[in-house]
Amino acid sequence: MSRLHSLIAIVEEQTGFAAGDLNWRTLATVLCAYTVLTVVLTHPVALNFLSQPAGSTDVYEYMWELWWAKRSLVDLQMNPADVTALYHPYGAYHPLLLLDAYLMLTSLPMVMMFSPVAAINFHLLSSFILTGFATYLLCYHLTGRHWPAFIGGAMFAFSPFRTDRAAHGVISMALTYWLPFYVLFLIRLFERPRMRSAIFCGIALGFSILSSFLHLAHFVVPLTVVFLAYQLFADRKRLYSPTFLKGLALALGLACVMVLPAYLPLLGAKLAGELDYFSRFGILSHSAALLSFIVPPSFHVVLGQVEPLAGVVQGLLPGRYYVVYVGVVGLGLALVGLVLRRARLWAVLAVVSGVLALGPLLHVTRDLVEVAVGKETGFVLMPGALLMNLPFYEWARGPARFAELTIFSLAIAASYGVLVLCGRLRKRIVRFAVLGGLLMLLLLDYAVFVPFPTQDVQTPAFYETVQADGGAYGVLDVGTESFNHEGMYFQIIHQHPIARGFIYRYPAGSHYYQEFLEQLMSPGDDIINAGQLVPILKELGIELVVLHKLSEATVEELRPFLSENLSEPVYQDEQIAAFTVPTVNATTAEEIPLLMLGAQWHPLETVGEVPSRWMVDDGVLYVRVQTKGPYELELTAHPFEGPRHLQVFVGDDFLEEYHVGGMQRYVTPPFMLASGEWTPVRLHVPEGCQVPSQLVEGQDDDRCVSMLFQSVTISKAPSDGAPN
Repeated sequence: MSRLHSLIAIVEEQTGFAAGDLNWRTLATVLCAYTVLTVVLTHPVALNFLSQPAGSTDVYEYMWELWWAKRSLVDLQMNPADVTALYHPYGAYHPLLLLDAYLMLTSLPMVMMFSPVAAINFHLLSSFILTGFATYLLCYHLTGRHWPAFIGGAMFAFSPFRTDRAAHGVISMALTYWLPFYVLFLIRLFERPRMRSAIFCGIALGFSILSSFLHLAHFVVPLTVVFLAYQLFADRKRLYSPTFLKGLALALGLACVMVLPAYLPLLGAKLAGELDYFSRFGILSHSAALLSFIVPPSFHVVLGQVEPLAGVVQGLLPGRYYVVYVGVVGLGLALVGLVLRRARLWAVLAVVSGVLALGPLLHVTRDLVEVAVGKETGFVLMPGALLMNLPFYEWARGPARFAELTIFSLAIAASYGVLVLCGRLRKRIVRFAVLGGLLMLLLLDYAVFVPFPTQDVQTPAFYETVQADGGAYGVLDVGTESFNHEGMYFQIIHQHPIARGFIYRYPAGSHYYQEFLEQLMSPGDDIINAGQLVPILKELGIELVVLHKLSEATVEELRPFLSENLSEPVYQDEQIAAFTVPTVNATTAEEIPLLMLGAQWHPLETVGEVPSRWMVDDGVLYVRVQTKGPYELELTAHPFEGPRHLQVFVGDDFLEEYHVGGMQRYVTPPFMLASGEWTPVRLHVPEGCQVPSQLVEGQDDDRCVSMLFQSVTISKAPSDGAPN
């Protein structure tokens, strides 16, 4: 035992862990320790550093973004927000890409020397190491002891929330190491206002915001507000100090100078009302349930081995998009730390951010909590509902992201808890055993993704041939999921513009184009675009259609359709089948308007061997043209159960009304269409719709229908028929 005691003493002396102050040996030891933990806990990322990107789903978007940053900035010398590589042939303006300036710029050397895969893995591994190290420095400043600082750093760096975001491939949210630096220099500025602290605070704040715009909304703003509000009661004299206020103003001003170049385009678009496509969705499913803070996810490495218990958890908390589990060990240490007055600020921060993470309505488990007041029942409104009315927060669809601040605050409080234990554990060997054991238990409690997910996607050799052909044409990927992640990944190889893709949100108008392409590539003729697949693809400058074999059912559906319309594939293997678009013997160079079905149309069916669709009572179409001018709508319609009226609206303007008595063909008066916009055309039946099963005995059709359509086309109006 004495030898072991001596060995521990020697190790602590040599690494600097026994010293009262920080020194190079201590810092080197801490960095090495966090590096070892990172390599072990993210296995096998380090082993596949150059070949397999870490993470799933969203990692494809970030690899594409890093490739596009290099291509736009270095090769094309253009603004990355002017996206010409997606949504071919239209492209898009995507100001959200500029908010990832830190990620894109710091990745350029790795992308240029190796690949986006290496850049992704570098950022992921370094994010764990540097987050732990930065939090360690903050906790050391607060506690003055190495063990509390190290465990506090490990708690935040390897927390399930951070690991979950990294495992999903959301690299920008994993870049959290500037956040502890911001808090450290903010506290130093408050404790002892100096110019140097203000400058470092501003730089750390600027980089925190540039690392991810989500950090600004869910970490920086609430932390800063709560910190200042807390000091209003705890140390008002120091808060009102002119030296501190000047330093804080300097820090905020410096951060604004750093982030404004990236944020100005977004702010300008916001003021111009051009960001309606940022509307939020799925806010309740992206909110935290109260129980999910203290119950590990069902796929936890330990819990997952106990199937009955994992099943219970899955029943209580199914399908949560964010993992907000704070851990039993970490929570216990944080509660111990609350005996110290210094930990109370962090307890307040943890409670405030935890409540905001619950979203607008209270969940305890999977379901909303309902309360009864008299004869009325309703849901429990939470403070997070207030955020929905604040500027920019109205876009937020993930209140659970506030849990990042919750676990950070608990990590600081836990470091105080370890400090309390250090005061009780006088013997060095006992302290080493207890604290080392707590660290291991903490990491086991946080073991959610073992092994860490990586993507092993083999690149078909065909793409290198496409890259080398030098042609200026677009590629349409089909058979992939809706965001076309796999097609975006392969674009990094072939480097031709692609028609489908997604990053963060669909830019203005692009989601209409994606829906149009999905309808265009649906097998069989419809009431729109019948027999025009090849001419439309040619008009869009798409010369290559790639069928991805991710789903056997999709391949069985699309392969015959593509072979029939585009001839046999020019290349195929286990992953893809590639089809070239044949040449069209066009008799006219007239533009083909792009026509898409919107809402209130029933599924396609055949009536009299003709493709047909029933409409509810308000069928919407969307049309896009490249040439501004007069156009006319031609349609064939038949009413349900007797004559009905059909009204046609273009945008908000009434165009024409028809009395439809049987299967009839109509051509509307000419109307003007603007170029480059998806214009809604609404078909309205004022008599409404009816349910066949309620009118005809023996009918089992429960749809509400008003009118049947067999053909809808839009074409350029004759020059003599142009509207006034």
